[in-house]
Amino acid sequence: MILGLGADGWHGRIRRFGASVVLVFLVLFAWLRLTSTQGIDRFGNGLAPDFSQFYVAGQLAAAGEIGRIYDETLFSSRVNALFGLPKEADSYPFLYPPFVPWIAIPLPWMPYPLVASLYLLAMMALGVGLAWSIARHCLLDRDEALDAVWLFVAAIPTVRCLLYGQNGMIALAAIWLGFLAWKARREGLCGLLLAAGAFKPQLFAGVWLWLILFGSHRARAGLALGLLFWAVLGCAGGADLWKQWLDVIAHVRDSTKLQGQMHSWLNAFDWWRPWPRSVEVVRVVSWLLLIACWLATLGRLWRQGGIAAAETAFYLALGGWVWLTPRFCQYDAVILYPALVWWWNRSHGTHLERVWIICLLTGFYFGDFFVMIKLPLLTIIGVVILISQCFRIRHKT
Repeated sequence: MILGLGADGWHGRIRRFGASVVLVFLVLFAWLRLTSTQGIDRFGNGLAPDFSQFYVAGQLAAAGEIGRIYDETLFSSRVNALFGLPKEADSYPFLYPPFVPWIAIPLPWMPYPLVASLYLLAMMALGVGLAWSIARHCLLDRDEALDAVWLFVAAIPTVRCLLYGQNGMIALAAIWLGFLAWKARREGLCGLLLAAGAFKPQLFAGVWLWLILFGSHRARAGLALGLLFWAVLGCAGGADLWKQWLDVIAHVRDSTKLQGQMHSWLNAFDWWRPWPRSVEVVRVVSWLLLIACWLATLGRLWRQGGIAAAETAFYLALGGWVWLTPRFCQYDAVILYPALVWWWNRSHGTHLERVWIICLLTGFYFGDFFVMIKLPLLTIIGVVILISQCFRIRHKT
C-alpha cells in the first residue's frame, strides 16, 4: 500500500486493506462468541470486558453501594462474578470518576450479554458515522475521505475499542460534536459537550485549554457549568469519593498490569525501567520541552486570532496533548483521528509525512514486535509529526 502512494491504484489498495481487516474482525468476533464458555472466550476474555466495569458500577450505584466503588477487591469480585470467574481472578480496579456509576445505573436493567451486544452495535455505527463526518470536513476530495474512513475502521485502536468494549468512540463523539457546535457558533453547547469528557479528563485537557483560549465567554461558561455538574453528581455517593478516586489514579502508574501499555512520550519507555538517573532526567526534560513547544505554538495561534487560526489550534491541541498526557492507552488513539486526517490534508506535498500519518491511522499493528525490541516506534513517529506541525505553523505565522 505504501509503495503505491503515487500510483493510480492508491484508493483501491486502501479499501481492500480496510475491508480485509473488517472481515477478519467480524469473523474473529463471531468465532470467539460462538466458542465461548459461560461468556469467556478462548483467550480468557469476557464479552466486552472493559464495558463490564460500567455495568458493575451501575449495579453498585443502584444497590446503594457506590461508596465502595474504589474497593478494588470488592469491585474485581463483582466483575468476575459477572463472567462466572473465581472472586480472586485477576481484574482491573475502577478508574473512572465517581459520577460515572450514576450514568451507568440503567445498564443493569438488561442482562449483561444483551446490553453488551447492543453497546457493541451502537459503537460500530457511531464510529463509522464519526469517521465519515470528520473525513468530509477535513478532506475536500470524496475519494480521499473514503480512504480515511477505511483507514479508521481498519485501525487497531478501533478494533480494540470494539472488541474490548472500550469507550473511545464516546470520547471522540464528545470532541467532534463539540467542535461542530463551535463551528456553528453554538459555543455554549460546545462547552457543555466538551465538559462530557470529564469521564476521561487526561485526554480532554488539550481541547479544554483550546476552548479557554479560543472560545467565547459563553463557551467557557458552558464548560464550567458542565464540569461543575459532574463534580456535584460525583459527590452524591459521598464527598470523599473524589479523594478516593484521586488516590486510585495516583497509584495506577505503579501497577504491573499497565506496564508497557502507556503510549504517551512520558511513559512510552517504561519497558526500560529501572534506568540510570541520567536517563530519567533526559526523559522528563524532553517531555517538558515538548510541552513548551506545543504551548508556544498554541500561543502564537492565539495571538494571530481569526477562525482559521482557531481551527488549526483545535487539531494541534487535540493531537498534541494525546502524545503529551501521562496516561494514553492504545485504544485511546481513536481520538487522534481528526488531527491525523487534518494533518494528512496538509501533507500533500510530502509523501514521507503521509506514510507516517497513515502508520498512525492504522496504528499499532506491530505492537508486540516493538515491545520485544523495547522501542515505542509509533510514539516516536507521533512526536515527530507533532514537532513538524508546530514548526510548520510557527513558520507560516
